[in-house]
Amino acid sequence: MATQRNYAQQMDAVLAGLGGTRPRLLLHACCGPCSSAVLEQLCRYFEITVLYYNPNTWPAAEYYRRGEELQKFVAAAHPLGVTVVEDTYDPQQFYTAVAGLEKEPERGSRCTVCYRLRMRRAAQYARDNGFDWFTTTLSISPHKDAARINAEIARYYEYDVLDYADSPAAADPAVWDFSIEMNWEASWYDDCVSLVVSSYYGGTDAPFHQGWCFDFESGNQLTVTQMLQRMGADPAALEEALYRDVKRRDELDRQAAIERGMLPTGSLKEGNTAWWTSLDELPFSLDGKGNISFVVHRFSAVREQYVNDVPVIPLDAQPLPPDWEWQVLAEWMAVTAVTQGESCAPADRNESFTLRLEKAEITGTVTVSFIRETYVSPQIQSAAETRTGELNAGAVTGWDGEKSQGWNLKCLSEDGRNNWTISMMEDGSLLMQSTGPKKGSEVWYVFQRTEAWDDIGFTAIPRRLWGTYRAGDEAAKGIRWMTFLPDGSCCMSVEWDGWNGTLTGTAEGTQGRTEDGTELNFTLTDTDGRPCEFWAILLNDDGSPSGCSLKYRAGEVLFDRDTRPIYWKNDSPNLTLVP
Repeated sequence: MATQRNYAQQMDAVLAGLGGTRPRLLLHACCGPCSSAVLEQLCRYFEITVLYYNPNTWPAAEYYRRGEELQKFVAAAHPLGVTVVEDTYDPQQFYTAVAGLEKEPERGSRCTVCYRLRMRRAAQYARDNGFDWFTTTLSISPHKDAARINAEIARYYEYDVLDYADSPAAADPAVWDFSIEMNWEASWYDDCVSLVVSSYYGGTDAPFHQGWCFDFESGNQLTVTQMLQRMGADPAALEEALYRDVKRRDELDRQAAIERGMLPTGSLKEGNTAWWTSLDELPFSLDGKGNISFVVHRFSAVREQYVNDVPVIPLDAQPLPPDWEWQVLAEWMAVTAVTQGESCAPADRNESFTLRLEKAEITGTVTVSFIRETYVSPQIQSAAETRTGELNAGAVTGWDGEKSQGWNLKCLSEDGRNNWTISMMEDGSLLMQSTGPKKGSEVWYVFQRTEAWDDIGFTAIPRRLWGTYRAGDEAAKGIRWMTFLPDGSCCMSVEWDGWNGTLTGTAEGTQGRTEDGTELNFTLTDTDGRPCEFWAILLNDDGSPSGCSLKYRAGEVLFDRDTRPIYWKNDSPNLTLVP
């Protein structure tokens, strides 16, 4: 049986063998926090110079920030005994060294090449400047593979290599308490567990997270993908939703940085998006409510430091349809409103609710405008609000228990007191839930696209048609003007050779599309109560009028006109019927 080496005793023996001398030691360091305990341990025995050489650090702002923090720490903790040397910063050295290894995971062969690059430079600097010893702080970090670092040093340089191992001195609170904090969390599914360990090393960087999945029944370690599949989740759909969420956060960061002059205009989409190469790299936890949270480590442009994003995603997330934007980005008209269980058609109350969805610049967001218009004779009262909707995975259950498709838009008001949740039903309609802080303030709306009046089928007049229209050609015979009210009533003035008068009536509804548009039919009578045989107005896709067809019998004469004149909408909001 092999005997385990006691590295703490070995290091103590080396230090004792110095015989009271203080040799020169070059300490390669990646940052201030990782240097703290090493300097605390070694500065009593060596004359130390810290070498800051890390061409792998990106972006440049992060490299310089780490260097400044290292300088500040050394100046505060060791004002007389330690100096810091900053070597050349050339990221191209790193890119050249790791060419072809870009897709390697963390702790893979790319890391080996990175260790080799930095250790070679440290050894060269130590030799050229007369140092007696050199070492690195890299091997104390759980982010790094200490055995591989030591192997690289031993392979390339004829120096004694002392493998790092935990020392009894590490238990001294004065050495470690300000440098490291560790926590762990376990999420169980049957006999499987996802274990997430977080480590904090001081400074301003976010904690580092690592995760493992295990099957205790078989005693085997699982990948993240394997555990998700056992749970019945779709790993590809979860990764799609996760990437969209993190991309949105990153672009919002970059947008704020651009507004503050920290990044050039036009660089919103230029951030590094290689946050992970496989879902199996990311630790995750479960909340017991059907949701999963992944930890993604990325650089924040506006905060100029690394942060951890922890998006919450429903476990039953499904991929977005490939034509999602084509289906959703349009103008919609409410056909049903439900308040406290009571349903009505808004037009029956002389109201109109319009929802306009437009593509936004930030990934995973939609600009949502909600417009409410009410006819209070003789005027239209209008109110509109625009919010940013964030695209999320997960279905919405309506007031009637029916579930939507597997996505939703969350649109929070500026004061955070009101929320719109929008999703699409299986029949292609949009469902919107509006919730506020007061009891009973919840309202549900069902919307149809404004292009589909023939599918709506309700008798009230489309909002785009409200108002008074006058013929563009004053000399033309036929309909001189026409007025349409929200409740479906209408009035028109007609002038033909041999007859003129006023016709009034109500809308019957749409009868379907023709090749020219959608027909909205009416029941009309003249001032003596005699009915028209037929009258319909042809609507464009946006609900505006494009032509008329009218049959009216005055005595023995049948006036039959099918015209497409130009009509101009009256600017006046007065919608009072003129008898």
